[in-house]
Amino acid sequence: MFTSFSIEHFRCFKHLEIKELERVNLIAGINNVGKTALLEALFMHIGYNNPQLSLVINIKRGMHQYSRSAEDLWGWLFHDRDTRQTISFLSHDHLEKSRELSLRLVEPETAIIANADNGSDDTSYMPTDTAQYELLMDFRAPDGSTASFTASLGEKGLETTGPRKQHPFRAIFLGTGPSGGEDAERFSKLEAKGRHEQIISMMRIVEPQLKRLSVLASAGQPEVYADLGLSQLIPVRMMGQGTGRLLTILLAIADSPQGFTLIDEVDNGLHYSILGKVWHAIRDLARELNAQVFATTHSRECISAAHETFSSESPYDFRLHRLERSRSTLEVIQYDKESLASALKEDLEVR
Repeated sequence: MFTSFSIEHFRCFKHLEIKELERVNLIAGINNVGKTALLEALFMHIGYNNPQLSLVINIKRGMHQYSRSAEDLWGWLFHDRDTRQTISFLSHDHLEKSRELSLRLVEPETAIIANADNGSDDTSYMPTDTAQYELLMDFRAPDGSTASFTASLGEKGLETTGPRKQHPFRAIFLGTGPSGGEDAERFSKLEAKGRHEQIISMMRIVEPQLKRLSVLASAGQPEVYADLGLSQLIPVRMMGQGTGRLLTILLAIADSPQGFTLIDEVDNGLHYSILGKVWHAIRDLARELNAQVFATTHSRECISAAHETFSSESPYDFRLHRLERSRSTLEVIQYDKESLASALKEDLEVR
């Protein structure tokens, strides 16, 4: 697990350092203060050997089309869109080992120039000027070894280079949208290992009538269905946003043992009255699988429910981190068990 994480020149962060990370970390703060960007930084850092993540995080924000220039394609990764800077992510873990990933936009020695007159009607990939640049990613492992990876856009779309060895950690990034196909795949993997009953038991938090879950084909695509004792099974996505959201969260944690789950707006679609039970499920599953969770929220009810849940049973392996803008910089205000209990009791702002 990470115990600290720092960011240089990424998105809205010129510099940010978060210390004293716990097993479960909740990120709060007003809009446009960098909560999602923090999850993206962690996602890219953990997935250092996958240059495609530099585009995946933009796609999750709704930016689907390739641009006509490298600055437009990757420029918004850099603080103040200054592509002359180097982005850096540095983490330390519980064994006091460090990992560092840096990203730079460079001009390769041999630029691949796309043929503007190739007869294709597809305008989604880059033309000539974009192919003259590439995103260079340098990684330093805890043992001091290094590896380099690149991403560039050529005639056939995104092209990547670098070693393809097995990644030591798994990270799953959950946005706020539906995850039907991914949920079906993750549930199938758990069922194959005989570990699906635990998820079904936890899902009864929001649907007490649930008897079983099953993966069926819907319009040619796999989908998780629920047995509620009716004449037909029901797609989980038809049972309400909260039910589907809880399933997505639990399956993601279950599919990343020893790894990381990053959840944007963790309480999205969940009624405040069940948040305590939801945090109970997240806590128990993360502990059992030795996984680390990072989540964001705008909700005081969500923060209070998490604090009460983790206070009820030792250890208190939870930490609230509130991002706050101070003049032209961003800083982190952290709450441990005592300070958060005091702030909630005095009705102080912690969101």
